[in-house]
Amino acid sequence: MEGANLNSTQGIAGLQNQLLQLQAAIASLANANTSTPQTQPQPTANPPHNITPVVPPTRPNTPVIPGPSGSHPITNRYTSIRARHQPGPSLLQPFVGMGGLGLQLNTGHANQARLASSSTTIPRQAALSVRGRRRGPATLPPSLPRNPSPRTIQECLVDGATQPTVKVTVKVYPPSIPSSTRPEKFVYRFFRDSFNQALESYGLLSRHEVPLTSTVHTLIRQIAGNMQQSRFQYIFASSQNITHLQHETLPLHLMGLVSKGQPRPKDNQVRLRTMPVGPKFTFANMIAQKSYYALPEVCIEDSRLVVYFAVSQYPLSAILDTPEDDGDEGDSSGGETVATEPDEESENDNIRTTRSVARRAPPLTHHNSLLSTSSFLPPSIWSTPWSPPTRPLYSIQSIPYSVYDCATMDFPVDPDLPTLRLCGQSVDELARALDSQLDLAVQEGDFTGILSPERSFTVCDQENNPVSFGQGIERETIFTAFSTYCQNPSQWFNMRSDDFATLRTIHSISSAQYIPSQRIMQLKKLGALCGLMLISAQTPSPLDPSVFQFIVNDCNLHSLHQGFVAEWHPELRATIRSWLEIGHEGDVRHFQAHFATYHDLDVRCLRDRDEPSHAAMAAEMLYRTILGLESFRHPEWEAFIFGFKLPCRNGFTFPKFLKEFAGGSEAFLSTTWSTCVKNFESIRPVLKITGPHSNFVSRLTAALGGVELSYAALLSDFLSGTGLPCPNLFAAVQGSFNQVIDLSQIDDVGFRSRMFVWATTGAPFIGARAEDISVNFVGDDDSNYSDAVTRRLMISQGKFSFRTCFRRACIPSSFIINLAAATYSDESEPRSFRDAFDHWLAAGFISSFISQLELVADFLLALHTETNLHTF
Repeated sequence: MEGANLNSTQGIAGLQNQLLQLQAAIASLANANTSTPQTQPQPTANPPHNITPVVPPTRPNTPVIPGPSGSHPITNRYTSIRARHQPGPSLLQPFVGMGGLGLQLNTGHANQARLASSSTTIPRQAALSVRGRRRGPATLPPSLPRNPSPRTIQECLVDGATQPTVKVTVKVYPPSIPSSTRPEKFVYRFFRDSFNQALESYGLLSRHEVPLTSTVHTLIRQIAGNMQQSRFQYIFASSQNITHLQHETLPLHLMGLVSKGQPRPKDNQVRLRTMPVGPKFTFANMIAQKSYYALPEVCIEDSRLVVYFAVSQYPLSAILDTPEDDGDEGDSSGGETVATEPDEESENDNIRTTRSVARRAPPLTHHNSLLSTSSFLPPSIWSTPWSPPTRPLYSIQSIPYSVYDCATMDFPVDPDLPTLRLCGQSVDELARALDSQLDLAVQEGDFTGILSPERSFTVCDQENNPVSFGQGIERETIFTAFSTYCQNPSQWFNMRSDDFATLRTIHSISSAQYIPSQRIMQLKKLGALCGLMLISAQTPSPLDPSVFQFIVNDCNLHSLHQGFVAEWHPELRATIRSWLEIGHEGDVRHFQAHFATYHDLDVRCLRDRDEPSHAAMAAEMLYRTILGLESFRHPEWEAFIFGFKLPCRNGFTFPKFLKEFAGGSEAFLSTTWSTCVKNFESIRPVLKITGPHSNFVSRLTAALGGVELSYAALLSDFLSGTGLPCPNLFAAVQGSFNQVIDLSQIDDVGFRSRMFVWATTGAPFIGARAEDISVNFVGDDDSNYSDAVTRRLMISQGKFSFRTCFRRACIPSSFIINLAAATYSDESEPRSFRDAFDHWLAAGFISSFISQLELVADFLLALHTETNLHTF
């Protein structure tokens, strides 16, 4: 023990000696450095101080430890090379390290000696014992369950035998109601299963597998066809803009995500909107645009890509065969409300209905915005006065020029103004040329050229020299084109009340998708011709003026108010007033005839009714009696209405013009229909007859054996008569007549007068301005009848001269004298002068406006053979 302490003491002493040797070496080095003179700045305030290091006393017997190999022992004192401390002397010297001295010193042996001594002298601590049991085999630490792998579009793809395909789920959203203020559509995430069930119950959800190279438009056509052939028999509204290409008028529109599928902050809704896609847009293109069509979070369900479609146009009609609802439609604000504002309505009424029908499908009689089965009729009629806003800007005297000016308004320069110039060798050719122009206008959806003020209708000869032109030819051309529809009236018109007709629809609404495109085109042209007829002050008979009153006022049934109906259908007005007066508890047996005729219904079925149903039945009585069974939203009705509007590129429409007519559309229709020729009394006020020179009057009296008859009396008696004076002669030439003439009305009291007005003015109407119709019985030298070259030949053939632009007819007096001087027999036709005269006028009037003048010559030849008439 004592030996150990001795060794320890010796080690410490040796270490102290080494430290003393090191300090001595540093001190000697410092003294050597101070021997070199250096210029130091001397402060003026304080003198310099010499800092002497404190060196502990050395023992005499302490040996000197040499330095490293190749060095000398350190014996000099240490002197600091730093600037002296200014405030005052200090007993401590900071250690700045040996690295800054520039010496090659190695002091590592001092630390090594210390460590060696420590390792041999300091006792080690005993090792601690192992506590507890040893650990078993290694195991994974506990953790939360991992999230499933994120969805990708790859799970929807299938490697087909020939080409890759994609599995899709199609969801068809119903159309938005036009009056809806929030026509937004949403992705149902929180109520996805309920929404899918609702769509599937109506056949609006389907699953397919399509090639990636297939176009979206191909799938649209397939989905639309499946919907039409399903048990619901869906009917899509047809597009009225015929200027659009076929791929732009598909019944369904593709929808994409709004804001790349990010929920809207205020209500947490993921919105959808229709996207424009071309005919070559494929499913590969759709998948490539991930943020719009293939976002996994909202566009992948059950490893299928969800494709959202929206019905392009309202309404969407279908046949529903569902049980009666109990009236509980549920309370749904539409969209999805998840921790948002409870009153926020984030979806339109279509989706509201969709969520309710998932529980129970509503009946047809209830409002169903999903399938547009709501009634298009108002709940009641005639309860409030009808007072449409009108601006009396135009009068009957300004038509048709004001129409043409409005239709071509806002054209910058005259060269841009379209023109309408038609030329043909007959009125029939002009009518065919007009029909061709209407084809172009319908296809373009622009009737600006048809209503151009730069217009002319000219009848030319074979060398294209003008023979006749003017407004009369135009009126005759328009009427002739319209009359082609009257040749088969049952194909286009459906006769209703008071000998008026409504539009004939050949397909019911349940099969409207099969209407031929050619019929739609013809109906559009028929509507346009009806508009042109009204513009030229002609009535498109047999159509009911109530039809046009209804169309002009935006198909508002209230426009057929009591006063209007009383003017055109007084019996119907009395019937509806009686129905309203008896109330829902009154006896309806005396209405049997009406309901059997126009409703195909036994009135006894209406015994159980309440007050609302009784009022609604009055509206149905009015609509069915005048307009027929089908809704005005029927595609055939829509085509007719489109043509009647005559839309132009500057926004003009004919109904808009009629609303600005003085007195409104009612006054215009009343004035126009007053020009119809019902009998001779209709034309008497405007008929002006001028007899020939007195010499011809005396010659006629002598030819009649002294019986005095004026030429005016002969014409008036003919126009007042009815029937055929010479049926056999007329039948011989009847087959050559143009079918535009409805000979079935030949026994009508106004047939002769209409034929006369038609031949004289170009149309069987008096005219809205009631201008005079002049008839001149001319002599042999009257230049108003014909020129000198052809005058004698025309007189000998008994031809009439008509100037439709001037509303004037010239009749040769000499031919009438020859008819009076002829001999007649009761055994052949004609049997008397009156029969010969009437037959001559009838054949002349009919043949004049259908360009069949040779019929008169045939009649004269037959008359000459039978009566030995000597013509000159």
